[in-house]
Amino acid sequence: QMGYIVLGFGIGLHYLSPTAFQGGLFHIITHAGMKGLAFLIAGIIIHYAGVTEIWQMKGLSRKLPLITFAFSIACLGLAGVPPLSGFMSKWLIYKSGIVVGGNGYFLAAIAIFNSVLSLGYYIPVMNVFYSKTTSGEIIVSKIPPWIINVPVILLALSVIAIGLYPDVVLSMVDLAVINIYNVIGVAK
Repeated sequence: QMGYIVLGFGIGLHYLSPTAFQGGLFHIITHAGMKGLAFLIAGIIIHYAGVTEIWQMKGLSRKLPLITFAFSIACLGLAGVPPLSGFMSKWLIYKSGIVVGGNGYFLAAIAIFNSVLSLGYYIPVMNVFYSKTTSGEIIVSKIPPWIINVPVILLALSVIAIGLYPDVVLSMVDLAVINIYNVIGVAK
């Protein structure tokens, strides 16, 4: 994910592309929400299910449906699946590579390929969670209290909402892009 951010800033600096800066900055924000959600859920699973290995989590969705659903949203967002926030930020980075042309086409193609490739390591984990059979390793001693679900729900909703309504965040990002241009001494 850091590679996308660096790619956005790299294209932005080399080609003075506002769309690339916008994509890089936007991906910092979306990545924070998606990865924060994924790590929060990992902690919840370790604490409440008592397992740390993926193979031990077979059928976990039956015991922790909200948690595993939110994890799926985080993974699909990180992979850049539309209409989630990760897609919107990555789209700006892809678009900037295509708009600048030349090497930008190649960079955009690699970034798109990497996004598709990332599904290759997220989908197997989701398949384990939603398996029809369960692992004997899962012992959910108690269901997480409702208060634990609040940040999970809020982060999952932010991943969806920012994907559906990116302009809310992009208006703030645009101000940062203007400041970047001021710092590097280029009028936008």
